[in-house]
Amino acid sequence: MKSQKKQILTAKQMFKKSLSEGKVDTGRVHIVLKKMLSQKPAGLLRILRIYKRLIETAITREQLILESAVETANKKLLETALFSRAKNSKIFTHPHI
Repeated sequence: MKSQKKQILTAKQMFKKSLSEGKVDTGRVHIVLKKMLSQKPAGLLRILRIYKRLIETAITREQLILESAVETANKKLLETALFSRAKNSKIFTHPHI
């Protein structure tokens, strides 16, 4: 039981070190992973799985997906308005649904 909690805590600490201004920074992710792989702590596979889940969740929170069945005339205006309100780092558009 204690080792599971320790693994979760380790993954959360890794995740916090991977953030830059509240967003996932790929450079920091690489540094954190290299450091963790060089240390090889007990339960490394479980730690990496938890860490992966945390990173994926954070990345999906940063994304904004705009889906529309029809092409709108003021698409760029709509994207910029949504981007400024949501404060997300990425916008994906799927025009053909």
